[in-house]
Amino acid sequence: MTRLFAILLIVLTGCCAPARDPSVIEFWTIQLSPTFDPFIRSLIGEFERSRPGTTVRWVDVPFDGITQKFLSSIAAGQSPDVINLPGDYVQKYVHLGALAGLEPLLREEARAPHLPAALRSLTAQDSLYGVPWYLATKIMIYDREKLARAGFPRDAVPTSFDGLLDFAKEFRKHSRSYGFFYNVVVDSYLYQVLVSEGVPLISDDDKRALFNSAAGKQVIRRWVETFRGGAMPRECLFEGHQGGIAAYQSGTVAMFVGAPQFLRIIKENSPTIYANTGVAPSVAGRTGKTELDVMALSVSSNSVNPRLAGEFAAFVTNKENQLRFARLVPIFPSHREALNDPFFRQEDGTLESAARVIAARQILSAEVLKPSLRNYQRLNNVFKDELLPAFLGNADAGMALDAAAVRWTKLLQEEW
Repeated sequence: MTRLFAILLIVLTGCCAPARDPSVIEFWTIQLSPTFDPFIRSLIGEFERSRPGTTVRWVDVPFDGITQKFLSSIAAGQSPDVINLPGDYVQKYVHLGALAGLEPLLREEARAPHLPAALRSLTAQDSLYGVPWYLATKIMIYDREKLARAGFPRDAVPTSFDGLLDFAKEFRKHSRSYGFFYNVVVDSYLYQVLVSEGVPLISDDDKRALFNSAAGKQVIRRWVETFRGGAMPRECLFEGHQGGIAAYQSGTVAMFVGAPQFLRIIKENSPTIYANTGVAPSVAGRTGKTELDVMALSVSSNSVNPRLAGEFAAFVTNKENQLRFARLVPIFPSHREALNDPFFRQEDGTLESAARVIAARQILSAEVLKPSLRNYQRLNNVFKDELLPAFLGNADAGMALDAAAVRWTKLLQEEW
């Protein structure tokens, strides 16, 4: 047991924590201020008016600082009552004992309307530790004119990963640019590829890495061969999702997998390319699964008033408030009735509305494919360290995957 965990365990049991007013709850969000100040403040005002004497204190935290700030607040006995967390962070804090199970705090009608896949991603040890606030998924964004100049139909968009790799090789033969951008090492999307292709990443007990199976090696070898063959830009190894936007709007690639909100960036920075842009569903593997990203609200196990905190989380994530938020920014509600709203089902002739309808339809069957593991960052660094030499041509892809699996298994079995 690490020294940090021991300290946190003492604090979480209530040792030396200063007394707090139970009528005041603290609510943390991630990087929403100042853009969404009016929306968040209106939510808080409505909640406070419905419960006279209640105060909600709002704190907005930069994305990069959320982990350190939350851990520091726990250690000080001053953690927020309600905290906005990415779905894949929840597992980490559950293992630290930092989050409260929500079953006693949320009525069934506050939990049941949400998409099952979103709820599953926030469930650990058979308990729910977060209520979905908003969702995101990726779609295919492509340049019709670039496809036509390379001899392809203007809307010839691959639907599978195998088809995407075949397309990349063929496109490169007819163009000085590249067929697509896909992030394969930094914050790698290859986890999602493996799961979508039907390759499990780890065992059911979270103790062993399984991605170096024969099927897993076959998948990774195809990607490595495609890259080494010159059909993918080098930036795929070293740049994250922002690299995809940059490559597309500079004309380096014909398509990339990205969020619908990226269309606004392309429109502002490259209006000519935007005018030729089309949108389509994301590619998927043999299982047909596409990626779902979940943002959640959780209640701290050290909350001064967990029942009030639960009521506030349920209020923020109800149908009406999810719809209000989704009309302000290209995100998607987890509430099934909200997804049936005409806003997500009908196009208005704009590219943005076409992307919104495609993504909303995709979300209904999407799943969280990125692993949610308490030591994810260390595991991801191992994956990157072992796979990068394979893409650069200095190692065998199968052996690199084996080495990564050995190191993952060791980390997975470490006692916290």
